[in-house]
Amino acid sequence: MEQNKEKHNSDFEREKVCYEQNYLQFRSLNQIMWQVPIIAMTLTGGLWFGAAKVNNIQNFQYALLVLAFIGNAGLIVILTRIRYVMGEYLDALRGFHPKGFVEAKGENWLTRSERVVGTFRLLLGISAVISLIGIWMVYSTPVAPRAIPNKAGIECDG
Repeated sequence: MEQNKEKHNSDFEREKVCYEQNYLQFRSLNQIMWQVPIIAMTLTGGLWFGAAKVNNIQNFQYALLVLAFIGNAGLIVILTRIRYVMGEYLDALRGFHPKGFVEAKGENWLTRSERVVGTFRLLLGISAVISLIGIWMVYSTPVAPRAIPNKAGIECDG
């Protein structure tokens, strides 16, 4: 009898530790998921600003806009993976204590599961497309010739 009680306590402690660790990992992933849009805004805004400021160096503009596109596309992949892993942790947490698990399935299009990450992905996708449009705009806009100073300090068309 005493041996069964010890085994039960040991199993309970192991399950408790697993639950706590899974919950902490889920919280960490949730925090990362909410940081991705901030990273994306900073990255995209900085690259777009740089592309707008170096308007006389088309190759550099291309590079910045391509990097913005790749960055936003990559962040879509990262968000998708983070949300997938979060879903796996939610399934595990549900299994530990089904009665105490908050499902929050949602009742309509705006409140259903994964709406937030879907919105983030949509906005990142729009930003990526705008970067591609920016590349096309840079390509289709002729560059004015730069003035080249001569030895006398007088600028001449180059």
